[in-house]
Amino acid sequence: LRNCTLKHWNPDEEGYFVLQHVPVNNSVLRVVNFMSSTIDARLFDELHSFSSVEISMAANVKRLLLPANSTITSLTLYRTRLSWAYFEENVFLQHLTITDSPLNVVVPQSVTNLKHLKELKLQKTRIANINTNWLCDELKQLEILDIDENQISFIVGPDRVQCTSRLIKFLMRNNRLRNVNLQNFDAFTKLQDLNIAYNQIESIMGRLMSVELNHLGFAGNRLTSIDFCHWNKLGNVSEISIAFNK
Repeated sequence: LRNCTLKHWNPDEEGYFVLQHVPVNNSVLRVVNFMSSTIDARLFDELHSFSSVEISMAANVKRLLLPANSTITSLTLYRTRLSWAYFEENVFLQHLTITDSPLNVVVPQSVTNLKHLKELKLQKTRIANINTNWLCDELKQLEILDIDENQISFIVGPDRVQCTSRLIKFLMRNNRLRNVNLQNFDAFTKLQDLNIAYNQIESIMGRLMSVELNHLGFAGNRLTSIDFCHWNKLGNVSEISIAFNK
């Protein structure tokens, strides 16, 4: 993919018209040190020739508002000071990444307006807990949830036996989990990869029944034992990682 990179751009002083002069054969816009506090329709309205936007090393950025008419399919924010985000109903965005930012809500409630979202990555934020009911009720197209390297100490699973979620990969490595009930993940019947490595887990309760499951990651915790005897089927599990425990 062809890309265009802008550095140290302050649209509050220089305007957004510069994007009108970018060759239309570029599909990725990279902005290093976006020098405005807010990313909103003023930017997205000028991005019709781009499919992907990456904003990095932007200490001024604190707010994000994605409008309904934005046509980009991928949005990445890396090393910003983003603490607030709102997403209008949008059918185009499929990949959303926010990493190394002081966001403290695992999913801004409005992210459920992104009905076609397939991949959500929220890494290195201040998120402290997660309730996954929204995966069943709203983001039914989501296939990958990556919430590595946050401050998550507990998780609440769906309040039902099964849901129509398409989730196949759930990554929650390098957080602060101490006790895990695997039944919190059992509603995700398409789940293939569950990785909760490098937390502080001392005990694992419950079992997983997904016949699609092929990888379990428990490495780097404080486990002294894991009892699989009460698991009446392990489906297609081909790898269980338990290294670096007690």
